[in-house]
Amino acid sequence: AETGYSAANQYVPFYFDCTSFSLGGISPQASIIVKDCLANGNGAPSAVTAYCYKVVGQDPRDIFFNDCESAGGEYGFYIKPSGTGSTLYNIDVHIRNPIIDAVVVTGIYVEDYKGAAALTIDGGYIVKSANDAGSTIWIEDSSGVVIGGGIQVLGLANDGSQDDGIRIRNSES
Repeated sequence: AETGYSAANQYVPFYFDCTSFSLGGISPQASIIVKDCLANGNGAPSAVTAYCYKVVGQDPRDIFFNDCESAGGEYGFYIKPSGTGSTLYNIDVHIRNPIIDAVVVTGIYVEDYKGAAALTIDGGYIVKSANDAGSTIWIEDSSGVVIGGGIQVLGLANDGSQDDGIRIRNSES
């Protein structure tokens, strides 16, 4: 379960807490464009988990990551809304042309994301650190995720014992 940010165990260069100030209110992170940014997870202390771009809270609305890069770290993009049911009424995040280099665990991790075409991933590439467990893209317990054309998946062990290219579990269209 998501417990929020703690400097004691996480390194997060770009952190988006999309928790509304009031029930039914709009996320404080609504309508944000992040363009041509680099989040470097290399050099984070070994006792912490490095999330280069992290999106949490019940209302991630209109967040666009255009041509953003992550280098190293356990996760390039980590997206896990906290709302359920009717609280997920107008959520959408778009990752366009990402450059995700040397990610240790998962390039783009998405869990508990519900909606109609609520998350799009288009173009770019993801390079895993060789022979580390995880995936380039991991989607779990979600719906409305669209993975478009042109994304390259690189750096896998190719033997199935350590990592996956794209893993989709317990999800629906």
